[in-house]
Amino acid sequence: ADYAEAEGFTVHDASFGSLPFNPMVPPVDRLSGRVNPTSHLHELSNMLQRIYGLGDQQAFQLREAMKETYAINGIGTKPFIPSAEQYLPFEAIRDVLVREKQNALLGRLSPVFDLGLFSEGDAATTLNELLSTPTVIRLGQLPGDQVKNAVAEFFLMGLYSFLIRREQPHKLERLLVLDEAWRLVNSPFLKPLMLEGRAFGLGVIIATQFPRQLPEEV
Repeated sequence: ADYAEAEGFTVHDASFGSLPFNPMVPPVDRLSGRVNPTSHLHELSNMLQRIYGLGDQQAFQLREAMKETYAINGIGTKPFIPSAEQYLPFEAIRDVLVREKQNALLGRLSPVFDLGLFSEGDAATTLNELLSTPTVIRLGQLPGDQVKNAVAEFFLMGLYSFLIRREQPHKLERLLVLDEAWRLVNSPFLKPLMLEGRAFGLGVIIATQFPRQLPEEV
């Protein structure tokens, strides 16, 4: 906290308010301009299945709840070119699970829902504002490694989606510092950010006590 204050960083504590991005928003394909909700919900459910050790049936129930969350706002599962679609926030999945009486799955995922970590809906503009100023996202006060790991992975996903929609400046514009990076060794977005980040002006610094856990490419 003293370091962040001395350097003029904004501290965004995840335990005291919603983070400014919505994991339910699919990334936009740079070439076609389309989004693929089905591919995205599988990516998202795979992440949660791995982090929380969900069984295959629970992962299926989670994907079905995600599909229903899209459908409530008229978003289907086929690829489409987005216009002004408003995505429901991540917490809306809980309402579907409650309605479907998926109590066991609710019990496993309740910390992510109860903390209101992603309750702002489609907050891409806010994410842009966050990334335009020096910011620390503080996860240390969140309860348990599973919640911390989920939030960290969701942020990498949101950052990657944000970057690939932008022009390639081919110069360093941002620096991403990942402390306690062992939390992200299994993230499907860590290697793409490391490999492709330079083209989008992103440098990455990784800090961890366990470097052997990092992927070979990293």
